[in-house]
Amino acid sequence: MATEPLVLVILSSCQFRFDRTITAIEGNRITIDAPMGNAFEREYGGGWVLKYEYLGRIEQVGIENLRGVSEFDDSEKDESREDEFIDEDHAWNFVVFSRVQNAWARNITSVHFGYACVTIGNQAKWMTVQDSQCLDPVSQITGGRRYSFPIHGQLSLVQRCYTRRGRPDYVLHARVPGPNVFLDCTADIAHSDSGPHHRWSVCTLFDNVTVNGNAINVQDRQGSGTGHGWAGAQKVLWNCEAESFIVQKPPTSQNYAIGCIGEKRDGWYRREDGYWESHGRKVQPRSLYLKQLEDRLGIEAVKAVATRAQCPFV
Repeated sequence: MATEPLVLVILSSCQFRFDRTITAIEGNRITIDAPMGNAFEREYGGGWVLKYEYLGRIEQVGIENLRGVSEFDDSEKDESREDEFIDEDHAWNFVVFSRVQNAWARNITSVHFGYACVTIGNQAKWMTVQDSQCLDPVSQITGGRRYSFPIHGQLSLVQRCYTRRGRPDYVLHARVPGPNVFLDCTADIAHSDSGPHHRWSVCTLFDNVTVNGNAINVQDRQGSGTGHGWAGAQKVLWNCEAESFIVQKPPTSQNYAIGCIGEKRDGWYRREDGYWESHGRKVQPRSLYLKQLEDRLGIEAVKAVATRAQCPFV
């Protein structure tokens, strides 16, 4: 049995790097340790299996029980929002994970930072961020600011996190390979929508995510911002709640809204609807992620990561 790490790259108009380990080889067929969430089709550029030796990651590292407060000039206020401060000459990110794997952040609170509480970087893998808060960021309320818990990496879980006064709070950036999960997260006073942000991130589960005062969207954003295009594919919204939802079907792929509560809206640009089921009524199991974890690794694995509020038997 082979155990060599590899990177799978889809070459089309952009590149994806799926970092996987080979678990079996039979002739010209390989089995890997995790799904990729995007088709490899020759007509759209195909892909390559590339072996790599070293990425310089450290592992088994974590940051816990830490609170950071960014000082700012409170004389700079948003004229249209008296309770929002817009100074930008102060700290921007609280915690950033870059070249890490099997790492975590727990019980982290950021206050007044301009960008993010915890960022999972594009070379981070097997990350868990949980029980953390991004509170009252200070910045202008516009692009490139207040991305409370952004994911650039893969195979990561963000759970039981809370935000207040953010913009895209639970968000994927460009060409994020996935899979990734946001579980039991809440955003209050959100100034923008959560969801994939731009340039075809793939394979993310939004499981019991609540956005108060704004939306969860998965759509074609075309020329928005820096030219966002299709924001994401193979996204599943499961038992989520928001003021509204946009879920569209991208070419060659699908997006799903199941058990979601909130107004269903048309996208910014007319596109085919994604897959909708049980709109306005939640479904069972309560959490798709925890149920799949139980099916895959057993109830003890669920007990290791869930609270009693998430699963009564914990």
